[in-house]
Amino acid sequence: MIEKCCFLLMTAATLMAAEPSQMRLKLWSGYQKDRGESCLPAPREVDPAGADLRSGMGEFASTLTLGDKRMPFVFLRKGEKPDGGWPLFINLHGGGSNPHAAGPHSWGVNTGEWQAQVALFQKVYPVVGLAFIPRMADDRDGRWYYGYVQDAVDRVIEDAILHHEVNPDKIYLTGISEGGYAAYRLASLMADRFAGSCSMAAAEPLANAPAENLRN
Repeated sequence: MIEKCCFLLMTAATLMAAEPSQMRLKLWSGYQKDRGESCLPAPREVDPAGADLRSGMGEFASTLTLGDKRMPFVFLRKGEKPDGGWPLFINLHGGGSNPHAAGPHSWGVNTGEWQAQVALFQKVYPVVGLAFIPRMADDRDGRWYYGYVQDAVDRVIEDAILHHEVNPDKIYLTGISEGGYAAYRLASLMADRFAGSCSMAAAEPLANAPAENLRN
């Protein structure tokens, strides 16, 4: 038992001495052996001047399975890969909860807000990178900070780094309205995952998203 503890401490010390990117890659590589294949498809290339992607989302959207939840998403690519790897943007839509929704993906508000995020990445945001744009897994829940969403964020970051040449030090979170609340809260709860977080048209009590966590 003592030998095992010493080995773990030595391993932790070695990782802490490494560069942040190297440390994360070593950790996630170990997780990936147990996780299996990537949960992400090849990213779909985005043409800012091309046809609006919203009209054909049904043809290229995928789904993450999170226990008994199903989270539709699109995975997009814009521009040429920078030296050091792709930035990754996780973009959370607005909307929220509708306890009277007929099913997990039946509320048109959340669907429309999801489509709006796709249009913003394609036509408006002046960025180069990959974008993971999920739709809420259950309109009756309607919140982005639940544990199964945090699990999804971890899976996506891990897979994007290991399989899609994402730079571990350039992962960003954005959100509008209900997604903006989550951009505060998830950034505080999961501060070590992100290089930055942007909340639009939202605010969050400091008790829910302690600002001191953002030092990390």
